[in-house]
Amino acid sequence: MLSEQEIISIELEDKLAEFVKKGGNLLIFGNCFGEKYPADSDGITLEYRDYDLLEKIAGKKFSSCGKYEVVTIGDSKIVVCKNFMRTSSNEGSMVVDGNVKKAFSELALNRQVRLEKAPSQGYVETTYRSNASGSEFYLHLINMDVNDEYTSERYEVSVEIPAGAVFVSAEAFSPFNEEVALEATEKNGRLFFEGEFGIYSMVKIKYRY
Repeated sequence: MLSEQEIISIELEDKLAEFVKKGGNLLIFGNCFGEKYPADSDGITLEYRDYDLLEKIAGKKFSSCGKYEVVTIGDSKIVVCKNFMRTSSNEGSMVVDGNVKKAFSELALNRQVRLEKAPSQGYVETTYRSNASGSEFYLHLINMDVNDEYTSERYEVSVEIPAGAVFVSAEAFSPFNEEVALEATEKNGRLFFEGEFGIYSMVKIKYRY
């Protein structure tokens, strides 16, 4: 996933090309993609590429891509989402454009973690990590648009249960709230968590195999 990545080094260019060649997918946000590269080892001097980087990787010029475009090369997909933020009717605030959801669906990025019920204000950022054995997963939930660190918003997220795993338990923690009430249900290979979450909460999930 690359967002507003105007500067891409030659080294990263080679890695991206190899990544796509091996079947990897790319999601490109914004109106620029590798127009410049560092011309020295310190990365201070920048120079413009004399070629279109996306065209070199996938055979399609970035400059000719529309607001939303899917480029297929072999087993790989490259989704270009130029307009990913838009102005809402609510006091001119910025919100995520519908093309973002479309892009995530195209690349199946919402399979592992999915927002099922959105909060009434703000948007939810997630990070999902496991320990080495896969017996414990940690779901980090961030919503920076609540009124203050002690305000909570009710919403629901779901996560994919790893293959061969059996759900054991789930607990929610927050540095701003002594107790975070959590409702956990299991359905169709996913775990659904609904609760009152503030600026930051962490859900600890345990599995057995």
